[in-house]
Amino acid sequence: MNKSEVYASLNRGVLSERLMAFSRNLTKNRALITDQGGLASVVRFFSGVHVVIVGAGESLDRSIPLLKKVHQRDDVVLLAVDMALGALYENGIVPDFAITCETSPRDFFSPYDTSRTTLLAFSCSSNSNLRSWRGPVAFYNWLIREEPYESLWKRAGLDLGFVATGSTVTTQALSIIMALPSLSITVMGNDLAFANYPYCRGVSWYKSVLPVINRFVPAETAARNSIRRARHFDIKRDDKTYCTNNQFLGAKYWIEDLLSVSKRKVCDMSEPGVSGKYISKISSKQFETLIFGERANRKRRRR
Repeated sequence: MNKSEVYASLNRGVLSERLMAFSRNLTKNRALITDQGGLASVVRFFSGVHVVIVGAGESLDRSIPLLKKVHQRDDVVLLAVDMALGALYENGIVPDFAITCETSPRDFFSPYDTSRTTLLAFSCSSNSNLRSWRGPVAFYNWLIREEPYESLWKRAGLDLGFVATGSTVTTQALSIIMALPSLSITVMGNDLAFANYPYCRGVSWYKSVLPVINRFVPAETAARNSIRRARHFDIKRDDKTYCTNNQFLGAKYWIEDLLSVSKRKVCDMSEPGVSGKYISKISSKQFETLIFGERANRKRRRR
């Protein structure tokens, strides 16, 4: 399936299945949107800092030790997708920002103290999800300036700001940050494909499969079953084969198209993530050098 077919399939699905839900959610969100406002209140926090966009892919497990080292630095801003929050909070990592575009009820937030994190929320996100959020919220609309969406954005408020979608919440985070003057952009856990487990440890998915795990269906089997249901395509990267679906493949194409014309350098620690032809694949050591600098790393090695 080529790019245009993937994009067309995603757009048809959103338009036919989600439009009514968007409208219902927006009606319920109006009071909160009026109270909290849009992206203008938060964009200044992404200027002159290293921004780390944290996805919920399996590879995030390997990056948790790095995030523990940097998450309290004044020059580092963590922006986590909604699904990744559990993995961060349970490891003592409080992200500066989270982002959600989930339009169906999902219990991402209620188990955690989110009061110190600001949520970037799609204006038509699930109201039940937003009600369980304890911190500030900044809303945005999708950058689809045509009917029937335009009427929704007018109801939400055209001053909220518009964000390109790219089919996943991680691509929406990336589209926001690439428009702002940050020092650097690094993406973690944006695997966009499956290897052994669908998500990193600690995310809400694991709680949803706990009821079916037993000695006959261990966690590994439940993970394989979940991946099998989401498997639409196989992709090869180096000597490994991963499986992916329409949504992740569309996001991969979208990011690669964006980076192929952008002058911004984006670093990636995801596996497999975006192809190294378009993004700068970096190691843990290279990430530390990016944040701490060569001099700090040399001092640490001498000790």
